[in-house]
Amino acid sequence: MASEVAAVFDVAAAIAAMAATGVGTEMKINEALSDYTNAITDVQERSTESADEAQRKIGTTRSEGILTLREQAAQTGFEGRMAMTAAEMAASREEARLGASGVRAKGSPLAAAQQNVDLAYAAADRQIESGNAQMKIGGLRLTHSLGDISAQSTLLTSEYSRQSAELTRKKTELEKNKAKMIAVAVAGGLPGIASSFYNASKLFS
Repeated sequence: MASEVAAVFDVAAAIAAMAATGVGTEMKINEALSDYTNAITDVQERSTESADEAQRKIGTTRSEGILTLREQAAQTGFEGRMAMTAAEMAASREEARLGASGVRAKGSPLAAAQQNVDLAYAAADRQIESGNAQMKIGGLRLTHSLGDISAQSTLLTSEYSRQSAELTRKKTELEKNKAKMIAVAVAGGLPGIASSFYNASKLFS
């Protein structure tokens, strides 16, 4: 009688073990699904933060660049005006010098004076061209800086999207196979319960 009771308990224990295995497996799967959900949320938040930071940097860089270019434009304009004023003063000096010398406006003195005036205006033109070139370089640098920030942001966003898609795929696969995985875990206890049933059947036969 005792052996028969023990056999019944063996069967009950085997069934309880199967149920516990199924519950335990389901809990582990649910925990993994929760981890995937949290990881996906984290990746999406980091992607949003990255995009926001890129926009902030773009805004700051653009504002600072525009202010710098405006200041540079003002400086370039001032230096250009000063260079042209210096050229005009050089022309006036040469004209006054020729007039004061009483020499007729021809020959070597005139040629020398004209050369001095030409050099002064050429220097003024060079000063203006240099300023304009610096403005263009400044504009290109600003454009490149903004482009670099945008490119880095795009790369990060792409990487975060890839990570999110991969995590979502794994989560979906786990959700799809959840019932099968629990069934397989429970089926792992079938040999034990079959043995218990076999032993019990021999005792009761």
